[in-house]
Amino acid sequence: MAAPTLRHATVRTQVNPHFLFNNLNTLSSLIPENPKHAVDFVQQLSKVYRHILDVKDEKSILLKDELEVLNAYTFLLKTRFEKNLEVNINIPPEKMQQKIVPLSLQILMENAIKHNIVSSGKPLQINVFTENGSLVVSNNLQMKNQINESTGIGLDNIRNRYKLISERPVKVTESETNFTVSIPLIDN
Repeated sequence: MAAPTLRHATVRTQVNPHFLFNNLNTLSSLIPENPKHAVDFVQQLSKVYRHILDVKDEKSILLKDELEVLNAYTFLLKTRFEKNLEVNINIPPEKMQQKIVPLSLQILMENAIKHNIVSSGKPLQINVFTENGSLVVSNNLQMKNQINESTGIGLDNIRNRYKLISERPVKVTESETNFTVSIPLIDN
């Protein structure tokens, strides 16, 4: 059997069983409590998975399209974490026609949730904005006490896919208070 291509490994990474499990648990609690919200939740979950299927073979996509799915993904996360998660997206309209690597925003959001405490005592704040020709995803750093170290697969995946389409590198910076990833915006 041939080794999976980088793009297929990307999709496999994104169709994370934990993500599906967590969303199905959230949905099962929503159905009796708030059926209307449960329907909205299923529609947003469907939008996220449709996007994964649609872009799995693309090298880059419009930022506008990726942000539309990021909004659906954020809806799922905010339904699960409620007030314990704050997501601020501030992208100027003139940047929407630039391109990024597909699913990179979802990977970065997923990493922020995976590695940080998200609780009422320590809400997680994720900011998405543009700066110096890059799209920036930054979160307050409140690392979980994890037995296993991070594998870095998500960030390596993004870096490797950017190497295929841009000479500009993905930049990762960590301070005592923030974790920030800057991914190049590519002109259309």
